[in-house]
Amino acid sequence: MATPNRANTIVKAAARRALEGTGFRPDKTGRTWYEDNGWYVSGIDFQPIIGRPGSFLNVWAHFFWTPAGWADDPDEYVAGCDYGGRIGDNRNLEGTTIEYEGDDDLFRQQADRLAQRGLAEGEKLRAFRDWTQAKQLLFSYRHMSDSLWGNWHRAMLCLVTSHPWAREYLERLSQFEHQFNEPLTRYARNQATTFLALIHDLPAAQARIAATIADNRPRFDAQVGPVLAPDYELVFPDPDPADQVPFPAPEQPKGWRRLFGRQR
Repeated sequence: MATPNRANTIVKAAARRALEGTGFRPDKTGRTWYEDNGWYVSGIDFQPIIGRPGSFLNVWAHFFWTPAGWADDPDEYVAGCDYGGRIGDNRNLEGTTIEYEGDDDLFRQQADRLAQRGLAEGEKLRAFRDWTQAKQLLFSYRHMSDSLWGNWHRAMLCLVTSHPWAREYLERLSQFEHQFNEPLTRYARNQATTFLALIHDLPAAQARIAATIADNRPRFDAQVGPVLAPDYELVFPDPDPADQVPFPAPEQPKGWRRLFGRQR
């Protein structure tokens, strides 16, 4: 008989075979593995399937520069998925979603392939260690809540790297509004206002970001760990002359949106 416990044992064993010794460390459950990258953490998550024995594959990065308090509790720290997510989608789940149907050998093979895929995707997130690649990735990435978190992460990255587009992203964030969540609207605007006031004092803005990262790392470790190194100090890169380019113009609407003047 196919049981969730048997599937869980096989998945955790496959994850350990693939990930042990690679830089990723398991959390308390053994189904999520983390790699400490200083200002961010990478995660490989073998998520159980509700109601059926098996696993999804999620691979993501969480950035430590978001202050606590954006949830209902002003002191609560929420470790969100800031980049990445589910590998595969409802139209293409081959190799990224596995189900246990009672055949241990078959499921073990599937779990091993899933774990190897997770490692390959997790290693791609090491690109964020390089600030130039981090900018390329985040400037082109569209978050599910891009008007909030997309602008926030791009603004923080600009401040860390002395990129001149920080003001543009902070001004966009200052106009954020959530129709059904007034505390979140207030939080976003307050954060934007705080950093806009520091836009001409980059060392002060960077010091504030560094302090937030230092504060959040042990909070994260307390939730899932221990998976992070005890000490980390953010080293700010020198300004890159290649960043001195105009902010890109907004994309023009296409097709019927252009005809009827509708834009997102």
